[in-house]
Amino acid sequence: AAGSYAVSVANAFGSLLSSNAELTVGAPPAILVQPASQTVAVGGNASFTVTATGAPPLSYQWSVNGTNLPAATNSLLLLTNVQPAEAGNYAVSVANAFGSLLSSNASLTLGQPPAITQQPASQTVAVGGDASFTVTATGTPPLSYQWSVNGTNLPAATNSLLFLTNVQLTNAGSYAVVIANAFGSLLSSNASLTLGQPPAISQQPASQTVAVGGNASFTVTATGTPPLNYQWSVNGTNLPAATNSLLLLTNVQPAAAGSYAVVIANAFGSLLSSNASLTLGQPPAISQ
Repeated sequence: AAGSYAVSVANAFGSLLSSNAELTVGAPPAILVQPASQTVAVGGNASFTVTATGAPPLSYQWSVNGTNLPAATNSLLLLTNVQPAEAGNYAVSVANAFGSLLSSNASLTLGQPPAITQQPASQTVAVGGDASFTVTATGTPPLSYQWSVNGTNLPAATNSLLFLTNVQLTNAGSYAVVIANAFGSLLSSNASLTLGQPPAISQQPASQTVAVGGNASFTVTATGTPPLNYQWSVNGTNLPAATNSLLLLTNVQPAAAGSYAVVIANAFGSLLSSNASLTLGQPPAISQ
């Protein structure tokens, strides 16, 4: 029906043709593809797009939660470095000379990537003991965890707490955890597990007999994580300043006879040696 319209007016005395009048027929806007909802990480980029038909030119006006966005007048709305305040429902009004149409709402949901508020801490435990590492993190749930030692993932170690029982020397190393969600992943700092050996005696002190006035010595050989501490005793009473692996007694008198032992200790335990007796002997003396 579009075209140039005119009318001829006539009577018994003549006729007259009017000037042309143009009839332009235009289609109002119609939306073929609605904007789609999306979820992005805080600090990321988001975009909404609409596909519309209708007599050109088409104009666009985007809004969020019913409030128009300045300069958001294209079929594509691009948001950069999005922040939590920008979350909401986005829509676009499409208009031309023949009408206007509001799109459906498209929601923008903002997610927080993982952030560690407490890193796992290094620790030292005795061989055969228990060790645990823990991490505290924030971020949009659900959060997933994967612990590793020396860069190798540990099977089934997928919680914020890693608990190790009966640890052995092979368990020593650097432990870390990767925390992830739909918006990113983060590797914790390393936490070292140091294994310590409690004292073990490889050579016990030996009993001996010396003459009164002579010298006596007791020695012990021990292994274990240093430093090792020593405390000698006689008949269960600690000897002052007798804190070495070698106990040297000079000019021994009968009162020094007895059972000698040593306690060996480090940060991972202590151990009492077996007893070693000191017997005092009298050299010959002529009484007649």
